[in-house]
Amino acid sequence: MFKQTLFIALVVCAFMASSALGQTDGTYFNLRPSGVVCITTPCPSWTVTRANDNTENTTVHSVSFAASINESILFEVEYDQTLVYGYLTMRYVGTQLVRQLIVEQAYRLLPLRAEDQAARAGSFYSASFDNLWRATLLNSDALLTLDALHEPYSSYSHLDMEWLFNKVVTTAAPTKAIVQGTIQHGVLVATAFYINIVDPSQRCPPSPLIGCATGYTAVYSRDVNRCRQMTGCVRPGPCILSIAVCDEGYDLISIPSAPRGCPKFTCDPSFVKKL
Repeated sequence: MFKQTLFIALVVCAFMASSALGQTDGTYFNLRPSGVVCITTPCPSWTVTRANDNTENTTVHSVSFAASINESILFEVEYDQTLVYGYLTMRYVGTQLVRQLIVEQAYRLLPLRAEDQAARAGSFYSASFDNLWRATLLNSDALLTLDALHEPYSSYSHLDMEWLFNKVVTTAAPTKAIVQGTIQHGVLVATAFYINIVDPSQRCPPSPLIGCATGYTAVYSRDVNRCRQMTGCVRPGPCILSIAVCDEGYDLISIPSAPRGCPKFTCDPSFVKKL
């Protein structure tokens, strides 16, 4: 059973900034090893399948990743928990046709609880909101108008839903998050989100280095890109001593916050950059 989420509340504040869906010129793929081992090159060592099309597998001889992509982070999970975006190129080496995949963007499954992981299924979409919910089937022009988007993450401990809303709805493709799910009675029932592993996608703006007077401490806030900004100086006060606990696959982040300089806890996916 999926709940209506904070997404609905956030829409009121954010839909003016939402980008048009639009399809980009590249292709979304599932990438996995072919199982072929060679002692010479070129070797058909990879297989790619277009997202939402399991009918055709394409052999790839080499993969080139953008400099910003950390391959270790991408491949430390099962291949069915990743997606990539890029282009296939072809050339001949002698009489052999050789394919190379140029990967420009890479995505990982936003960690799910065990019961939600077991329910993960469906097609892959790009979602947006501009007075109406819309979803585009990846690698196609199929645009659907929806009544709502439901997802399982709202109950996860201290997950930053403003950040997640921004990644799923507001951010432009192809850096935006990917939605996996099914359409049921006009509702996109998301069973999983796939997050771009380069997050934030742009460098955070520098935070001003302002010293606080004696007896005061600096406090901070986070924007929708998880970037930390100093918001002022406060006199420290009593804080609740309990510490938040994150779901598996998430790391606990703590920043001193107004009004008393007490820690504000957030649980970020373990694979994104620590800020």
